[in-house]
Amino acid sequence: MKLPNMLSLFTIICMAVLFGCSFEEDGGPDKAASAEKITEITLVDIEGRSVKLKKKAERIVDLTGLSGTRILIQLGAPQYIVGMTSNGAGVFDPENSTYYPVQRAMSSMIRKDIINIGDWKEPNAEKIIALNPDVIFIGWGGKESAEKIEQQTGVPAICIGRMDGHFDYDRYRLVGKVIGKEQKAEETIAYLKRKIAMVTGITDKIPDNEKKRVFFWIVPRVDADLRSNGMYDAINYGGGINVASTEKGIGLYETSKEQVVAWNPDVIFAQSSHKKDKRESYADYLTIEQICDDSLLQHTNAIQNRNVYYLRGPRSDWDTAIEAAEVFYIAKLLYPEKFKEMDVIKEGNEIFRKLYGVENLYTEMSENVGLYVW
Repeated sequence: MKLPNMLSLFTIICMAVLFGCSFEEDGGPDKAASAEKITEITLVDIEGRSVKLKKKAERIVDLTGLSGTRILIQLGAPQYIVGMTSNGAGVFDPENSTYYPVQRAMSSMIRKDIINIGDWKEPNAEKIIALNPDVIFIGWGGKESAEKIEQQTGVPAICIGRMDGHFDYDRYRLVGKVIGKEQKAEETIAYLKRKIAMVTGITDKIPDNEKKRVFFWIVPRVDADLRSNGMYDAINYGGGINVASTEKGIGLYETSKEQVVAWNPDVIFAQSSHKKDKRESYADYLTIEQICDDSLLQHTNAIQNRNVYYLRGPRSDWDTAIEAAEVFYIAKLLYPEKFKEMDVIKEGNEIFRKLYGVENLYTEMSENVGLYVW
């Protein structure tokens, strides 16, 4: 009789231990609730809005144009994009006349898998809801657009876009946190800072009164007023003084030839973004030769010394890969003696390979948009 009693007692103890282990492994109600809280993500976006996500995002609608798409590619997560605006998706049309490096990085995926949800000003809320996204990225329109689309869809919206020409590292941190790639974001930021420091380590030592004065002509057209950007970090890092800069740090705005003459820049950069094989169909875009032949601009140092060059610059928001590569390009054009040994093409290709994973992409872009080659 003793043996069965002992066996029963042993069985009860084992069951209790197993049950306890199982409960501990599962975590019980308290631990499960704690784990659920840990998966929640709380962040503050670029507009200062506090946004909560239930989990890291794996389905994203990008309403920024291209900002969100570029950063997701550069952080190794383009597969998370499920929808984008018509102006963003239009970039990936083979007939598009503008050269976009991002087009080469993921064109086949965009055309096959990503849904066009309409214009960024009035996106199709029903299409967005049908995609069941975890989050929506907002660029232009900022806080107001984010709040409106949240009300229409019930999906959290995060403002990540800026139009101010700065190297905006916060955008990498924001997107990295949203998709659970904070380390990759920090690695990317550290890489960009190291590359730029290769130039600023020299240009920062140039006295302001010896720096070249630069005018950046945004999309120079025969039929449009002059537009410039008072805030483009590549110019400053490259050792130039942006003559269009203002006390308010204003970005894109209209000016005049008379104002350019008053600024008297040493160098004029004319934005060029059209593909080589499409350029002829855009005869209303001014060439370097036409700019140099302008009777009014003849009075500037830039024209008198024929220091007019193409610059790719921003298009559909800022491309960090382009801007970082242009730090090298601008520095060597402004100070050829100080950067005599620097290989701009090599540095540009490395930056594009690091951020986009495509070989010789800077070389390809340079040939397409007509950048100066040493």
